Amino acid sequence: MAGAIANLLEDFSPAPRSGPLGGGILRAVKAKAEPDLAPPPPAVDRQAELLKAVEAKVRAEERDAARLQLEEAVAAERVRYEEELASQRVIWVEQQADQLSTLIVEGVGRIEALLSERVANILKPFVSEAFRQQSVIEFKEVLATLLLSEETGPMKIAGPEDLLLALKENLGAHGSTIEFLPGDHVEVSVTARDTTVQTQLQAWADRLGQVLKAES
Repeated sequence: MAGAIANLLEDFSPAPRSGPLGGGILRAVKAKAEPDLAPPPPAVDRQAELLKAVEAKVRAEERDAARLQLEEAVAAERVRYEEELASQRVIWVEQQADQLSTLIVEGVGRIEALLSERVANILKPFVSEAFRQQSVIEFKEVLATLLLSEETGPMKIAGPEDLLLALKENLGAHGSTIEFLPGDHVEVSVTARDTTVQTQLQAWADRLGQVLKAES
């Protein structure tokens, strides 16, 4: 009877343990308390970033200012150089124009004097002194016509345009009878038409022949 009643009662005895109790509890605590292994992101230093941005901006502005200053200095130096070059060019043109005009006028004068002297010596035994002087004067006029005449235009001068303008001004009346040709190099040439030379000298020779016949 007692055994039957005992079977009907609930068994409140503790269940058998398969392992130590402390081990399961410890594993549960470790599972909950184990921290994340990934490192936390570093804290952002806003002030440092702001300082870097300001510093970069200042450096960029300094570079721009230095570049602008350099460009202005180069431009100013270029203007100064061009002005100096133009000034030296004006001086050179004036000097060259003076020298060339002097050489041309002196050259024409030497040609006239040399040829006139030779003509005078040739005529001396044949004509009177008065007629000889008159013939020499007429001969010089013929030479002037041949050397510097709008009709013949035997002289040509090539060179830079500014030099030609100054030279033409320095030559005065002779400048209008010379052909000026703009070019890179300075060159002076003299040409004469054969027909013009013959005509001019023939007229002078005819007058001389008539006088010689009259005196003979």
